[in-house]
Amino acid sequence: MDHVVEDEISVGKAGHRFTAQTGRYNLCMQLPTQEQFVDNCLAKYWFTDIPADQQWEAAHFPLPSCSGEDDTVLLWSADHTVQGLLQSVELDHQCFYHKANGKDLYNLETYYPQYLQLFAQLKSQFSRQQGKKTAELKIGIHAPGMQSKGGKIGGKIGGKKTAELKLGVHARTTEQRAADGKKGGKISGKISGKKAAELKIGCHAPGMQSAAGKIGSKITCAQQWQCLVTDHISNSGGLARYQKKRGIDTKLRVKIN
Repeated sequence: MDHVVEDEISVGKAGHRFTAQTGRYNLCMQLPTQEQFVDNCLAKYWFTDIPADQQWEAAHFPLPSCSGEDDTVLLWSADHTVQGLLQSVELDHQCFYHKANGKDLYNLETYYPQYLQLFAQLKSQFSRQQGKKTAELKIGIHAPGMQSKGGKIGGKIGGKKTAELKLGVHARTTEQRAADGKKGGKISGKISGKKAAELKIGCHAPGMQSAAGKIGSKITCAQQWQCLVTDHISNSGGLARYQKKRGIDTKLRVKIN
């Protein structure tokens, strides 16, 4: 029976059939088994000198080191990279470095370009599996509090970077930012004022307006004014009535305290 990995890679007794969507076309290639590939490599080494850009590496075969087995076989570095991909397909387990370093990419591009698509497909597949696993176990970025913490850290870093590059709000001049602040203040003031009235909070809270009126009245009554014509002294309202009765201009006054 064929063993299917996420309907993308099928593994059979005779070997592997790798199918992937690449743009408008389907890429389909027959893969050797891990054992077939290693046997071919060992046969090749009898009559082929190791290239100058290659080195011997101990590859865990037929099982990866995570299985507890220590059996290894010496392969060229490029062959080791491909052997890890084939082992991953057979075991449905990641047996290669998730983030290929420059050497791995160089080996695939130079010696096995036909395996580049397989590597990309496996990397994406195992990345999704690992993401689901960390979410289930609530570890890594899924640990309690990590997302908010990560957001704060990312925000600080991003803010500094935009300031350095003068992007976004940092691209505007001081005058433009001041104008923006005034405009925003007017808009937010109207909105917050309506909201406060709806919720009856702040100065709109029950009793606050009468209390404010009493305070304002006390302040006004405590002020003393003197008429410049008759020298009569009273508070602001009282002096105004006094001057109007006598036909005196209410502007002819001076505040004395």
